[in-house]
Amino acid sequence: MIFIRVLRLIVHQFPCYSEQDAKIQLHRIGAPLTPDLINDAMNEFDRFYREARAYSHIDLYCSARERIYFPQFHGVITDIPKSRFTSGYYHERAIVVEAIKPDLRSRRVLSELVNNQSESFLTILRTLSERFFTTPGVITLSPFEQQWYHSLLKDRLRRLDALHRIGLTHGDIHDFHFRLPNDIYDTVLYDFSESYTFSMKQPFRVCGGRLRPLSMISEGERERVFLHILNRYERSRHITYCR
Repeated sequence: MIFIRVLRLIVHQFPCYSEQDAKIQLHRIGAPLTPDLINDAMNEFDRFYREARAYSHIDLYCSARERIYFPQFHGVITDIPKSRFTSGYYHERAIVVEAIKPDLRSRRVLSELVNNQSESFLTILRTLSERFFTTPGVITLSPFEQQWYHSLLKDRLRRLDALHRIGLTHGDIHDFHFRLPNDIYDTVLYDFSESYTFSMKQPFRVCGGRLRPLSMISEGERERVFLHILNRYERSRHITYCR
């Protein structure tokens, strides 16, 4: 995937996904190579379609207040002429989203008051918060440090909850997908090329794994966020000691 900054927009280029690519994926999961399944596989495994579907789904179903959790989506380009590329590297398809500069002003602060979060999510948040504050290493932190890391945990969980409530899973949760390169602050959750948008049609795989309920996938993504926060704290402590 190639990233090109154009004025205040970012263009994510994607290579073509061929019929042969779809056949290879179907062979890996043991599915028959029928024309209908090949066509379905091209739509499901193509990273361009995955990311475009995710952003479109967010625009359609995510509340206006929660859309700031993710980059603003400006559409897709499917026929970029080769003449527009001076470097010789050419992909004809792209997704256009806002360009966000990594600095303090770019951080999107989430409001403390959230009216539409379910009681089940608040219960999950309380459980993970209790785990966080009782982790041996975290106990030794100052109150300010504890609250800073805990704020990262809460904000990331709320971004995930916004996705999961509209039937969308990220599929590739990493610490760096919540913040831009060289930035210490969370900005937006991005890169949906491994995502899955739930639909009435049965998929081949979900987020790179076997078919399973959304609740199970959501739990796994929340757990990854929790571990990322602890790992970030551990890395920070190691750097401090090394100095």
